Amino acid sequence: MKPILFILLLGLIPGACTRDGNPPVDAEEHHDHAVTITMWSEKLELFMEHPPMIANQSAEFIIHLTKLDDFKPVTHGRVELAFAPYDGETITVQSPAPAGDGIFMPTVTLAQAKEYDVLLSFYDDGFTETFDLGHMDVFADEAEAETNLHGHQSKPAHAHEGEASAMLDHRDDLVTFLKEQQWKTDFQTAFPQRMDVKSSVEAVAKVVPHQYGYADVVSPMEGYLKVGHNQNMALPGRVVKAGDILATVCPHASRSNTWTERQLSYQRAKKNFERAAELFEREAISEKEYEGIQQTFLIEKAAYEALKSYGAVSTDDQSGCSHFYLKSPIDGIVAGVYVLPGQAITTGEKIATIIDPSIVWLQANVFEKDYYKLGRSEGASLVVPGLESPVHLDRKDFLLLNKGDLVNVKSQTIPVLYEIPNRDRLLKIGQVVQTVIYTAEEKQALCIPESALLKEDGHASVFVQREGEAFERRDVTVGAHFNGWVAIESGLEEGERVVTQGAYQVKLASVTTGIGHAHVH
Repeated sequence: MKPILFILLLGLIPGACTRDGNPPVDAEEHHDHAVTITMWSEKLELFMEHPPMIANQSAEFIIHLTKLDDFKPVTHGRVELAFAPYDGETITVQSPAPAGDGIFMPTVTLAQAKEYDVLLSFYDDGFTETFDLGHMDVFADEAEAETNLHGHQSKPAHAHEGEASAMLDHRDDLVTFLKEQQWKTDFQTAFPQRMDVKSSVEAVAKVVPHQYGYADVVSPMEGYLKVGHNQNMALPGRVVKAGDILATVCPHASRSNTWTERQLSYQRAKKNFERAAELFEREAISEKEYEGIQQTFLIEKAAYEALKSYGAVSTDDQSGCSHFYLKSPIDGIVAGVYVLPGQAITTGEKIATIIDPSIVWLQANVFEKDYYKLGRSEGASLVVPGLESPVHLDRKDFLLLNKGDLVNVKSQTIPVLYEIPNRDRLLKIGQVVQTVIYTAEEKQALCIPESALLKEDGHASVFVQREGEAFERRDVTVGAHFNGWVAIESGLEEGERVVTQGAYQVKLASVTTGIGHAHVH
């Protein structure tokens, strides 16, 4: 693929911030009017600076090469510049190794004042990349260069017909973010892409437990948590299975409605019923008496089984205390424990809460005006407080359970309930998240990654890379969000490369390093 070219003729302001992070190289201040070129191939970004070329005068070229797979500097290899005049032999100049990470600094001297076609080639372990830099004028003297650069009597150096070129005269609007700064941070750029995006509806949603994923464990009796039997009491955060013991309760022997009392009542009622059945079979008692004893037995049995349904069993130790084991009714995580060993507890007191966080429900409150736009849900993105990137859900992971039929008069919203997987337990019960629900309707739009957006006071902006180290902050109008991408309705054009990772660092650079300043290598 032919490298993509973005060419700029740059009038730099004298004064400087100093580059660092590389081995020392010979420092040379930029000329007042340096020619800069920024180009991209599939694998490399080229950013090159050099002074206007004067016949028989040496000029230092500063070549920055960045790998586009990780946006880090090239650390080895060689560079070759080929200058081909229309009427003569090609002149080649090589830089056999980087002067520092990502930087090659060949010195070029051309004897004749004429126009050259320039190629830059990079070689490294069998890999070759060639950039066609276009035309370059070599002037007879500085006066001719000044006339051409400021009198606009000829095209800017390196301008191809049909390729982008620009004069960055108004540099006060640009932010300088040096290559060395880019290479040291999580930094990336990309061109906007045209793609089909689905329409969306925004809503505020609350994460709630699913129907079978929440259980409060309560004590069915009065008693106390004997210290010796609760050394392994469940702690918050513990993973449990259904039937795992959470706590051991020792009922008060002198109180009624204890486990022992309930067990004895059931056993008495069972024996009475068995004896009554024998007597009824011999017609020793009436049917009415038999049915009354049977009813008492069934009531006692139900009470006993209800108590056992807490997953409890009884044992006796040397002290004669009857122990009641409270067990987890479901698989999950111990979300809370509300008692301590040695503590007295009452009937119905909450001992622990168990949550199964693998699947949760999302209760989205959709504005009345958007409710009828939902149609068929095609997935969603959740903006979770504290997470840098949204949580994206495909259609198969976004199950509609119910659409509400009542409007909340205060908020003018209608509740809509979804079931979603909670991978890596990122979502927490009770959490409130901003939700973008995708609908079936699609349209084509110019899109950038959501990570490229800067949002302040309700306004969205991006940083456009005008050249290798110069960035322009641009206000944009945002459209639909979809699977980590956002549609841009205005403020950005195709072919304008934007910062997709590290936009905040570029913003800080505008404050800490100044805007539009030259630098010294």
